[in-house]
Amino acid sequence: MRRWVKGEAAVDSRLVVDVRDAALAHINAATLPAAANRRYIVSCEAREPARRIVDEMASRLGKEAADRRGIHADDAPGSGAIPIGAREVDAVAVARELGVCCRPTRETLADMAEALCAADAAL
Repeated sequence: MRRWVKGEAAVDSRLVVDVRDAALAHINAATLPAAANRRYIVSCEAREPARRIVDEMASRLGKEAADRRGIHADDAPGSGAIPIGAREVDAVAVARELGVCCRPTRETLADMAEALCAADAAL
C-alpha cells in the first residue's frame, strides 16, 4: 500500500478492511465466549476494483496531489477465480457474532491514503 501512494506500484483490486475494525474484531474474538475456537474473516464482502480504490484515495488527497505522486490503477481485467464485485466474505456473521460492522470502504481507503502520505512526508 505504501508503494501505491508513492506511485511505485499500480493499485490492484483488493478486499478492504480498516485496521481499527480488525483490531476490534481481535479483541472481541478473544473476549467473547461464543467466539472461542471460531475463525472469522473481517473484511468488506466484495473485492474493490482498482479504479475505485484510486478514486477514493484521490478524493482525500486531491486529484492533483494523487497525480503528482503517480497513484495509478492496474486497469487490466481481473483474472481471479472470483469476479471483482462478487461476494467473497460473509460480513453479516462478523457483525452478528463479534459485534463489528466494518467502516465504509471509501472511509478506510481515504484515511489510509492520508495516513501513508503523512508518514511518507515525515521521513
